[in-house]
Parts: sequence; C-alpha cells; structure tokens
Amino acid sequence: MSSNGPDSNPDFRSAAAEATVARLNHSPGLSLADVGESGCVPIPGGRRVQCLLELTTLCLSMVCLLSSFLVLPLSWFGIIRLGIALPILLVGLVVSLVFRKIKSLILRMHLASRPDGFLKTFAHLPSVAVAIEDGRTQRKTKLVPEDDCICVLDAEQRRLLIEGCCYRYVVRVKDVSSVEPVSGYALSGARLVCRMSGHLVDLGLTSAGQGPLASLTQAFAPSALAAGRSLGFTCANDASSPALGSRP
Repeated sequence: MSSNGPDSNPDFRSAAAEATVARLNHSPGLSLADVGESGCVPIPGGRRVQCLLELTTLCLSMVCLLSSFLVLPLSWFGIIRLGIALPILLVGLVVSLVFRKIKSLILRMHLASRPDGFLKTFAHLPSVAVAIEDGRTQRKTKLVPEDDCICVLDAEQRRLLIEGCCYRYVVRVKDVSSVEPVSGYALSGARLVCRMSGHLVDLGLTSAGQGPLASLTQAFAPSALAAGRSLGFTCANDASSPALGSRP
C-alpha cells in the first residue's frame, strides 16, 4: 500500500525497500535498474562494512590531526623549533583532509567489486561519491552517515543509479517530487523527495570523497557547492528539472 508521506519507520528506507524487493521477487530475472520506477534494495552486511571503513578512517584522521597539534606546545617549551613546528602542523592538516579522498577510493574499489553492482554494469557512465542521509535529519551531526555511496549519473535514461554500502538505489526523474539545495558548515548537497515503489522517501545527498581543496571549500564556503556541483548535479539537474515542471 502506498504511503501518504515519507516513511516513518526507524529506517526511513525500509518500507520502500520491502516493496521493491517484493516486486523483484514477483518478476524473476528483473534487476533493479530494469524496473520502470524508482526503488531501493538492502545489501546484506553492508552496514557492518560501512561502519568499519568509516570509523577506521575517522580514527586515523584524528590521530594525524591531533599529533600535528602537539607540536605547538612542544615549540612553546622550546623542544621543537618554530620553523620545524609550522611545517609539521601544515602536513598534519593536509593529511587529515586527504584521508577523505583515500576513504572514497577504498569505498569505490569495494563497491566496484560487487559482480551485480551498478559500478561494474555502468562503468562507462560518470560517477561521484556521495553520502545519503534521511532528509529530515540531514543537518544533524552523525558519526556515521546513513549510507556511503557512489552515484552513477545516467542523464540519457534520466535517472541516478546509486550503489551504497547498505542499499542500492535507483532514482528516476519522473518519481522525484521536489529537489532543493542544502548548505551549512562542512555540508553541501541536495535534498530530494522521491516516490520509491509507492512510498515517499526523503533523501539527503551530500558531497563526499573530495580532495584537500574541495574539503576546505566545503568547510568554509559550503554555499559554493550546495547548488550541486560537488555532487555532479550539473548533469543530474539538467536531466531532472523538466520532470519537476514540464517536459520538453
């Protein structure tokens, strides 16, 4: 049965996922990408892999960052000369930012190793790293996002194919009822409401996996990325905007 609003279950995707899985089970041989509507399916064991990757990256990044700041008191007490302390501080800051890019590369390799994943099937299409959140809690600080993903941009078919650690998603333009940019400190992306297998799902997509320059830009000028450039939404928005209004 279709819902009248975004799913209210603890996991905001569960109702849509159950409906999508039921449809696929009734059509043997049909893949998620071939279904004519938006949907999502859970990936067994995906959350465990995501938490392991996220927490490992976070711990290593914090160790590098905190170690770099230790040189300041050491320089104040004359143990390390200031001329040496400043370069060490800078290197520590850069390394802590680079960890985001390293995490993105590891995530991409892991997701690309799935034999039935979108990254292997649609390797010829452009893709970007994103994090998915419940759109209603997108601005809340979380240790681990709801899902770490690689988003494949399929402008020709007017859809987003999202391979996540926890879920696999297809977002078709015709099922999207609203899209809005989201920006804040260290946060830039988009919030979209999409009907998936008869259920409205409020998705928050945020940029992820940038290099050092993009990470600094996102932290100090998130509005510069919120329009969608960091998510590759230049392509996606061009394809999706007619669906929110009139088709050409």
